[in-house]
Amino acid sequence: MEKLSEALPPKVQMECQRCKAPFQALTHPKALARYLRVPTLCPKCREDEVQSLAQREEKQYQREVALAKETWVTSVVPRHFLGKVFETFLQARQQVAFDAALQYAQSFPLESALIRDHRSLVFWSRSPGVGKTHLVCAIVQHLLDRWPSSSSCPVEFWEAGKLATSVEAARRFSSGEDRELFFRRRASIPLLVLDDVGKEGVNREMQEVYYRVVNDRYTMGRPMVVTANADPYVSPLLGDILGEASWSRLQEMCHGAVYNMTGEDYRQDF
Repeated sequence: MEKLSEALPPKVQMECQRCKAPFQALTHPKALARYLRVPTLCPKCREDEVQSLAQREEKQYQREVALAKETWVTSVVPRHFLGKVFETFLQARQQVAFDAALQYAQSFPLESALIRDHRSLVFWSRSPGVGKTHLVCAIVQHLLDRWPSSSSCPVEFWEAGKLATSVEAARRFSSGEDRELFFRRRASIPLLVLDDVGKEGVNREMQEVYYRVVNDRYTMGRPMVVTANADPYVSPLLGDILGEASWSRLQEMCHGAVYNMTGEDYRQDF
């Protein structure tokens, strides 16, 4: 039986190409020529090179993540709400709503498995300009900044009227399968923002769209953040606009996180 020492490749005296220190390397005679042709590092320099390579790869990954997030923000957040973050919100006007939005953004799960059944959030007001959209855009930008992966954007932001237009376009100009894929996408995204519900008034076709979106997310346990220009208690009721079934499911998804924002139109200050 061949001795272990005889089975091992012979040791060759080498010189580190970086620090010039001599060291012995195990090599097979057939590979000796290759060792002499390429830069060779001693064990210490080789370990340093591995660590340096890992650091460079991590920096490159972080640059790619940062670039992806910049792209997400500009593609998701409406242009005139870019930069509308928690730090620029006038807290004194809407302290309760501000605290609720900030807590929601900070506590939103960063793993898909934990998102299921995370509560939804509704901000409503009878008048415009009280900061509803500012707060939801702050939530979105905070979440995108915290999101650990750059593989796909975790948020979609839809103005209610544009959602209806897109659904109608899918119905008229695409196949039924394309329309079904449209709704499936809205159902699976980690967070869906629906802005300015109620501007269209009570509309039967919109109720059908709302029901499909809300019910799909209700079934999958996916949260929503909704802003509404309608009152849950005074006609036209928010339940009339969404449809009673949609409003019932959305309230359950919120677990009580439905906030009335009152006050003057802050845009009048400009």
